[in-house]
Parts: sequence; structure tokens; C-alpha cells
Amino acid sequence: MDGAEVWLTDVAVIMANGFLVMGYWLLDHFPLLLSLLCVPLMLLFDQATATLAAHTPTRGGQAAPPILNYSNHLMTGAAAVTWLVAGSLFPRPVPWLGAAMWLAALLLLLLLPSERPVVLWRTKVGILIYSLMLLGFRWYLWQINQADPYQWAAVMGSVDEAQRIIGQNQGLFLTIGTWIAWFALPVAHIGYVVQRFTTNPMSLRGPHQSAAQVLETIRMRSHD
Repeated sequence: MDGAEVWLTDVAVIMANGFLVMGYWLLDHFPLLLSLLCVPLMLLFDQATATLAAHTPTRGGQAAPPILNYSNHLMTGAAAVTWLVAGSLFPRPVPWLGAAMWLAALLLLLLLPSERPVVLWRTKVGILIYSLMLLGFRWYLWQINQADPYQWAAVMGSVDEAQRIIGQNQGLFLTIGTWIAWFALPVAHIGYVVQRFTTNPMSLRGPHQSAAQVLETIRMRSHD
């Protein structure tokens, strides 16, 4: 019995540690997972917008075959892949800021259905630009950390001077890059969402309907 109890205890400890490891991993990567969950919802809006844009009236009782444009789908995929790569390279608060940008875009799409084609494109372009900036920032940090002051000494006169200038440039770029990553681009994205929501009021006829749905409701209303 002692051997069985020890074995059961070991199994329980191993399973508990396994659940803790998975829990910590999910907690650490929660912002990226939250962003990933936004992608299928964004693709649904892409599909609905593409279907609406491809709609053509019937001619002679025959409906024309729809020709869908998948540019929005491709932009969603590009923004998602680029963001997942860029977000995984930075610690907090960058992953949370990116997740907030995805959620803000989805919220605007839900609240302003009549502006979905424009909002779909511009919000994803904003996320893509933010992700590319993060990748560029990371690449520059890697490059400047590889700078050899002994090689730059031939250009700048001495090793001490080269070290001093490289350190100053690194500190300046870190300050500017961090400010852009933490404030400038995320605030600009959220500001765009707020601006679109406050400038264009929701429809009183159908606040959760697109313009096409409102017109269809008016045309098909009863004449009683």
C-alpha cells in the first residue's frame, strides 16, 4: 500500500504541476490568444462585406454569379500573422495594447454596421502598421546590439567615442520606439475608433442594421 500511495501522490503532483504550467502559459499568452479569437469574427465581417459588395440585381429573372473580392480576407490574415509574430517578441504592455486594438475594431464593426467596409479596411491597416513597426523596432535593437565599437573606432576616432555615440543613439531610439509602441500608434487607433463612433451617429431606424438592411426593411414593409 505504501508503494501505491507514493505512486498516486507522484501522479497527482505531476498532474497538478502540469495544470499549473498550462495555466501560467495561458495567462502569459492570454492577450495573443484573445487577439487570435478576434480573427474568425473579423473574417465573418469580411465575408459579409464581400458578399454585399458582389451583389448584383437580377436580369431577366436570372441572378448574375457573384464575384467575391477577397482583399479584406487577405488583409485580415496578413494583420493577424504579423501581429502574432510581433506581439510574441515583446513583453507587457505591448500584447495587451494589440489585443485592445483588435477588440476596439470589432466593437466599432458591431456598433456601426453601415460603415463596415471602411472600418474593416482602416482598422486592419492600423494593426498591420503597428505590427510592422514593432518588427522594425525589434530588428533595429538587434542590429544596434551587434554594433562593434572597435570597428566604428576607425570612423569616429576612438573606441571610447564610438561606445559613447552608440550608447547615446541606442538610448534615444529606445525612448522614441517605446513611446511609439506604448502610446502613439495604439492611441491613434483607439482615437480613430472613437472618432468614427462619435462623428457618425447610429441609425434611428435600425441601429444594428446596415444601410442595405434598412432599405430592404422599408421596401418590404406592410402597407396595412
